[in-house]
Amino acid sequence: MQKLKYWVSILILGIALQTKAQLNTQFYFRHLSKEDGYTQSENTYFFQDTYGLTWVNSREGLNVYDSQKIKTFTQLPDRTITSPCFEDRNHNIWFSTQSAIYCYQRKLDKFTSYTIQETKKSNSELSYQAFYFDAKDHLWLQVKNGDNCQLYQFHLPTHSFKSLFSIPSGQCKVVLDPTKKVKQIIVANSQGDHGFWLIDAKNGIRKKKEFHFNSKKKTKAVEENWYVASIYPEGDSLIWFGLYGCVGLYHFKTDTAIAIRNYGKNIHYDGEMVGEIVSIQAYNKKYLLLSTGQSGLIFFNKEKLLFENQTLVDSNIENGLKSNSLGESYLDNHQNIWLIENNRSIAFANLRPFQFKQIPSLYKKMSIQFIRT
Repeated sequence: MQKLKYWVSILILGIALQTKAQLNTQFYFRHLSKEDGYTQSENTYFFQDTYGLTWVNSREGLNVYDSQKIKTFTQLPDRTITSPCFEDRNHNIWFSTQSAIYCYQRKLDKFTSYTIQETKKSNSELSYQAFYFDAKDHLWLQVKNGDNCQLYQFHLPTHSFKSLFSIPSGQCKVVLDPTKKVKQIIVANSQGDHGFWLIDAKNGIRKKKEFHFNSKKKTKAVEENWYVASIYPEGDSLIWFGLYGCVGLYHFKTDTAIAIRNYGKNIHYDGEMVGEIVSIQAYNKKYLLLSTGQSGLIFFNKEKLLFENQTLVDSNIENGLKSNSLGESYLDNHQNIWLIENNRSIAFANLRPFQFKQIPSLYKKMSIQFIRT
C-alpha cells in the first residue's frame, strides 16, 4: 500500500509539474552574434538538416552552425539569399538568391547555380525566391521580371524550369491536401495591401480575401496596418496571419477572414498595439508563438482567440532575451526555437518542459564537422 501511495504521489506531482511547464513563458536562451562568426542581417531564414546542422541564410551570406561553431561560406558568388534552405534526398542544400537557384553539393564542397534561359529580350533582370520543396523533387518559386511575377517549378534531377502561371508578387506559402500535394498557394504583400490571395495550384485561378475586424474596438490605426507580415497554414482548414498588432485568421469552410486584437491582462506593450507580428510558430495544440517587432514573444491562445502571455527582456534572468524587438523565428526538429533579435544576433532555446537552466550542446558532445559527407 505504501508503494502504491508513493507512485500515485509521483504521478500527481508529474502531472502538476507538466501543467506548470505548459504555462511557462520564460525560456533560457543561448545567443550567437558577430563575435561568434555569424554574418548578421535583418532578413534571415533558418533551416535544420537531417544531420542536425542549422543553416542560417540572410541577405549578407550563408552560415551553418553545428552547436559549437559557425562556418560562413565566403565562396558563394551571390550572397543576397532570398529563401530558406531545402535539403534533397542526396542531402544537398538548395536555396534561392536574387539572381539564381543555388545548390551546395556536400560531397564536392561546391556551389552550382541555375537560371532561366530567356528567349525574349527583357529590360530588367530576373529575381528568384523559392518557397517550397515537394516530395517529387520540385522546388516551387516565384520569379520576378520587373512588375511581372511568374510561378515556376524547378525539377532538381533534370535541372529544368517549368513556367506555370502568373501570380501576384509577395511572400508565398502553400496549403497541402491530405495526400501532401500542393492544393493552394497563399500570396500576401508585406506592405501596401491589406489582404491576401488564394490561388488554385492546378489552374492559377485566384481569389482576393480581405480581413474583417472581430471586435467593436476597431480603430483607424488598426485598419490602416492590416498588411500581412507572416503566414502560417494549419492543415487545409485554417490559415493564421501575422498583421500589425493583430492576428489574422482565415477559415476555409466558412470562407471568412478576421483580424483579432484581443489582448489579455498579461500582455505589455508600448503605445496602442504590440507591433508587427513578424513570424508565427506552433507552440503546442493550444498556443501559437508569435515573434513581434517590439513586444517580445507572445503566446496566442487559439481556443480563446486571445493574446494570453508573453516573454520579454528580464534583467534578472541571465539567459533571457536581449531585445523585445524580434525578427524571423524557426522551430526545429528538436523543439528549439530560433530567433533573430534587433541587435542582429541569433537567440535559441528549447521549448520542451523540464528544461535545464544552463543550456548544454544541442547534440550532446557530438561535433558535426563541416566536411564532405
